[in-house]
Amino acid sequence: MTCKLPVDDIESFLMFMLKEFDDNGETAMFAPAPGFYATKGLGGNEMRIAYVLSPDKMRRACELIKMGVAAYNAK
Repeated sequence: MTCKLPVDDIESFLMFMLKEFDDNGETAMFAPAPGFYATKGLGGNEMRIAYVLSPDKMRRACELIKMGVAAYNAK
């Protein structure tokens, strides 16, 4: 599943999440969606997620991504 985020560049956002953002020592990782499209230019603001976590961990990951988007767009 992919989902669009209100960010300018998903790969830049992912690097921000991994290098600059955390909440209580936690962050979230995801796959940038452009690599899943055959058409160049698609997915630039989309991430791919897989439901492999427990429901509680998935909720926390979504919460972290939401907070990360706010922090990323504020910088």
